[in-house]
Parts: sequence; structure tokens; C-alpha cells
Amino acid sequence: MRSPLPLVAGLSLLLSITTAYAHRFEESPTCAKPRKPAQFIDELAKTDFQIKVDRFRVCLDNFITQHNTAMTKHQGSAEKAAKIWQQFSESERAPATRE
Repeated sequence: MRSPLPLVAGLSLLLSITTAYAHRFEESPTCAKPRKPAQFIDELAKTDFQIKVDRFRVCLDNFITQHNTAMTKHQGSAEKAAKIWQQFSESERAPATRE
């Protein structure tokens, strides 16, 4: 029986390549962080600040959702690649049939 080391090495290589291409650079959210004044002049200023806070939260939530979705897709792609490698390596280990 062959050692599973080549299979493990191949899977590790596939997963590292997928990760390298998926994350060439780290993105940061471009959401505008609201600045809270030391004191609100009136109720309108307080409401305006709350609207900015809500927009900031929604922007960050959207960023998180977008990246979690991408992460799930990358994970699925990595698993498919690993399965392809596993099927290939198993077929190569199978004894050849004579015709």
C-alpha cells in the first residue's frame, strides 16, 4: 500500500494555491465612521448623528455579509479541488485492467 503522504501534500498544495489567489490583499471596509459631537446642539443634530450611526452599521453589516459569502464560495471551491485530486490519485493507484 502506498503512503498517503503524496495525497496529503497534493491537497495541501491545492488549498494553499486557492487561498493565495483568493487573498492577494486584505480589504478594509470603506464605511464612514460618524463622529459624535461633545454636545448635541438640538434634537435635529442628535437625529442626524443617529442616522449616520445607522448607515455605518448597515455598511459594516453589508461588508461582513459580502465577505462571509465569498469565504463560503472559496471554501466550496477548495473542497471541490481537493475532491478532484482525491479522485485522480485514487484512479492512479487502481490496478490497470488488461484488455
